[in-house]
Amino acid sequence: MALLSDKDSVFFGKLDLAHVGALGHSIGGRAVGRVCQLDRRIRACVNEDGAPDEGAVLNYPGSDPPKQPFLLEEVFVAPPTNKELVDAHESRQHFNQSIAQHDAAVEKQLRHCQDGGYRVTIKTPGINHESFTDVPLMESAHHPKAEAAALHSLSLTVEVTLAFFDQYLKGEKDSLLNRVHESGSEISLRHYPIGKP
Repeated sequence: MALLSDKDSVFFGKLDLAHVGALGHSIGGRAVGRVCQLDRRIRACVNEDGAPDEGAVLNYPGSDPPKQPFLLEEVFVAPPTNKELVDAHESRQHFNQSIAQHDAAVEKQLRHCQDGGYRVTIKTPGINHESFTDVPLMESAHHPKAEAAALHSLSLTVEVTLAFFDQYLKGEKDSLLNRVHESGSEISLRHYPIGKP
């Protein structure tokens, strides 16, 4: 905190601690869930494709789901083929039950968040877990079609994330979250308002 109060610091007068958000990808997304449980000074929380099996956030003993506005952002993953299930020694019934249990846990946790939590799934050709980073973009350099696809995937994740932070840190209500239907089938959004079935 000395860096923020020291007039000689490069950070002096440049940070608004009343409007702080937390963002993490993959295991970092799980860390965001935990830090938002522990620190209510964080006003908005984004987990990018890091949902654990037990829901949107890890269930630490004695902890409640985050109370802040929370966005779980995921990429679309196609259901496994029958061959993939056989190779994994798993039945279709067990797989479907696992998905249903996970979805129910996510919904239960997100309903505890202020304003109800959001779950966004992004579906576009070539998108994957790394599409929240610049890795696919760097790996596709000198391959125009792959580079364009990687840039498009990254831009979608950025658009959703910024819309969430704009709404909950800047108070901009006319955001993508309220007009996602205009974006076509690439972005699907589920909002879990508190107290509604």
